[in-house]
Amino acid sequence: MKPNKDSINHNLGFKNQHMKPQAFSPFSNFYLLLFCLAFVPLLISCDRYNPVNDRINPPPESKNFLSSASFRALEDAIKEYPDAPENYYKLARLYFLNQNDSLATLRIKEAMKLDSTQDKYRFLYAQVLYQQDKKEDALAQVSRTLNPNAPHLDKLFLAARLYYDLKDYDNATRLLNRALKIDDKNPEFYLWKGKVAVARRDSASAFLNLKKALSLKPKFAEVYNSFTELYTKYELFSSANNAANTGLKIKPDYAELYFHKGEAFRRRIYFDDSAKVAYKKAFELDKNQYRAAYQLGKYAYEKGQCEQAKYYLEHALKYQDNLDKANYYLGVCYRRSGDKEKALLWLAISLKQEPNYFPASDLYWGIKNEIAQAKMLAREDSLRRAYYKQLEEQRELLREQQRQRQKELEQQRQQQNQ
Repeated sequence: MKPNKDSINHNLGFKNQHMKPQAFSPFSNFYLLLFCLAFVPLLISCDRYNPVNDRINPPPESKNFLSSASFRALEDAIKEYPDAPENYYKLARLYFLNQNDSLATLRIKEAMKLDSTQDKYRFLYAQVLYQQDKKEDALAQVSRTLNPNAPHLDKLFLAARLYYDLKDYDNATRLLNRALKIDDKNPEFYLWKGKVAVARRDSASAFLNLKKALSLKPKFAEVYNSFTELYTKYELFSSANNAANTGLKIKPDYAELYFHKGEAFRRRIYFDDSAKVAYKKAFELDKNQYRAAYQLGKYAYEKGQCEQAKYYLEHALKYQDNLDKANYYLGVCYRRSGDKEKALLWLAISLKQEPNYFPASDLYWGIKNEIAQAKMLAREDSLRRAYYKQLEEQRELLREQQRQRQKELEQQRQQQNQ
C-alpha cells in the first residue's frame, strides 16, 4: 500500500492542518526522555570537529627538546649494538640539531663507515659541514646524493645554496629550476632564484622572481632584504630604504637587512651617520656580520679613533682575511699607537695581498728604516756607554793607584821622622 502525503509528513514531524490533533501518549514521552538521557551527554562531551586540532605539531628542534635522556638512550644502544649504523646516524642528527658539530661529525662518519650506501647519512654530513662553513666539502658530499631519477628537494636546495655561496650561479640556477619543476609553489626557491639574479645584476629576472616569492608568501622579510640589495646596486636609494623598513616591520631583529639598509645609506651623500647606526644595529644583532664590522672599523679609522678601528677590523678579519684595505688600516692604527712590530705585521699582510699599493709599501719601509735606525742608535749608544764606562773604570783605577802611592809616601815620612 502506497503511503499518502499526510502519513509522510506525520513521520517527519510536520502536522497537516487537515489532521486531527494526536492524543497525549506517556509512552512516546518516555522513549524521548530515554533517548535524551542516553545520547545528549555523549554529544555534549564531544568537541566539534576542527581539522586544525588534528594537526600534530612537529617536535621543536631546539636545545630544550634535545634532552640528555635522548643522548643517553642512543649511546646505550650503540654500546649494545656497535655495528648498527642507524643508531650512529640518529645520534649524529641529535648532535647536529644541538649545534655540536664536532660530535655530529664523529658519529656520522662512524655511520658512513659502517654503511656507505645510505644517501641520508651523506646528506646529514653535508649539512654538518655547511653549518661549519666548510662549503666546498659540503658541496662535494651533497653532490654525491643527487639522483636525477629520484630528486630530493632538500638536497637540491642545499646544493643550490652552496653553489650560490661559491659564486657558481649557473649551477645554482640549474638546481633551483629542477626544484621548481617538482614544487612551483615554494617561495624559498623563487627567493633564491632572485638572489642569484641580484648577484648577477639581472634586474628583470630578480624582480620577477622576488615578486613571485612575495605573491606566495606576502610577509617574507628575506625577499625585502633582496629587494633592498637590488635597489642599492642600481642606486634607487629611496626604494631600498622603503623595502628595508617594510622588511624590518615583519622581522625587527633581521641583522642582514640592517646591513643592507646601512649600505643604501653609505652610498648616498651625507648619510654616513645613518649608515653607522644601521651597521651598528646589524653587528649588535649578529656578531657574524663581519661586513658591518668592517664598515664600522673603517669609519672609526677615518675619524682617528684607532682603538675602535682595531676592535672592529680585527673582528671582521677573523671571518674574511682579504677585506679592502683593512690590513693597511690596522697597520696605520698600530703605528699611531707606537706598536711598530704589530704595524709591520699588518702592513706585510696588506702588501702580500696588494703588492703595488704604494701607501702600505711606503709606510712599511718607513717603519723598517725607523726600527733599523733605532737599533743602530741603540748600538751606538751602547758602544758609547761601554766606552765611557771603560774610561771611567780606568780613571778610577788611576785614582786608586794615586791614593795608594800617597799612602805609601805618608808611611815613609812617618818612618823618617821617627
